[in-house]
Amino acid sequence: MHNVPVNQVDLTRRSRTEEPRNTDEEAEELIRFINAILLVSSPQVEAKESRYRSRIYRGNAITV
Repeated sequence: MHNVPVNQVDLTRRSRTEEPRNTDEEAEELIRFINAILLVSSPQVEAKESRYRSRIYRGNAITV
């Protein structure tokens, strides 16, 4: 998956402001939800393999 980790604010911002108005927006919401699931379920690299891990994931909590 080639997406940048998404933070919790980005995932919930739209859902708090509006509901999908048409099928295109509903499909976009579904894609965002699936991406969140994939990010949560992907294994984190070992600390010895990435000394930047804490910087990459700091502040990127994902709530589904």
